[in-house]
Amino acid sequence: MTISLRIRNTDLDLIAKFLSVDSRFTNLVARWPGSVHDSHILRCSKILEHLELTHKRVEDGIVLGDSGYGCKSFLMTPFMRPTEDCHERFNRAHTKTRCCIERTFGWWKKRFNCLHSGVRVHPEKACTMIMACAVLHNIAINLKEPMDDADEVDDSCIDIPFRGPEEGRTVRDHICRAFFG
Repeated sequence: MTISLRIRNTDLDLIAKFLSVDSRFTNLVARWPGSVHDSHILRCSKILEHLELTHKRVEDGIVLGDSGYGCKSFLMTPFMRPTEDCHERFNRAHTKTRCCIERTFGWWKKRFNCLHSGVRVHPEKACTMIMACAVLHNIAINLKEPMDDADEVDDSCIDIPFRGPEEGRTVRDHICRAFFG
């Protein structure tokens, strides 16, 4: 998931790779320019290496990504051209869950208006500020702080087509048959 922020005259993409089920940030990278694709940032991250080494089965958990990422055994992407009803149901559930993630970004930007209106500091300071906002967001969730006007958050989701490797498709097919078949 990506949040694009305007920092002075430079675009910076804030890549929040992982959010927990309860909308906490669990992995955040805020250092790449806006022109770098999300999947490249993931390939360069330590979390990808960790998942590739430790993720052995579906019960270990899965990560949802849009179709801009390659489908892996731990990273589920939607079916590009669903041919079965269970594929359609999987895609609907995937999209609905991803929209919850997008909603979290909306809440985060609303809670910290500096993220919504543009960060007007040098990029080095902006990265620190973004990380601080993520930590404060997690603290607010821990303290069960209410989110004002949560209904006004944009729920739109955007997919970028990409074909993933066979191993990920096999796991995705298993999940599809087991839960949506």
